[in-house]
Amino acid sequence: MYRSIQTNRRSFIKKMAALSAMTAAAGMFPGIIFAEEQERGIPADANLDWKKAPCRFCGVGCGVL
Repeated sequence: MYRSIQTNRRSFIKKMAALSAMTAAAGMFPGIIFAEEQERGIPADANLDWKKAPCRFCGVGCGVL
């Protein structure tokens, strides 16, 4: 049978806040989410010269900075 789902204002706001936080967090890390696509753009025979960066995490290419 049909079951009625009741949503009050407080639970609606909590769910919207959680959804907004997940959306914002997913948008901040495009390099981690799409790392395979970034690797496809680098030619296999490219002679890359790696440099040290100020951030110890910059080598992962997360896209935050």
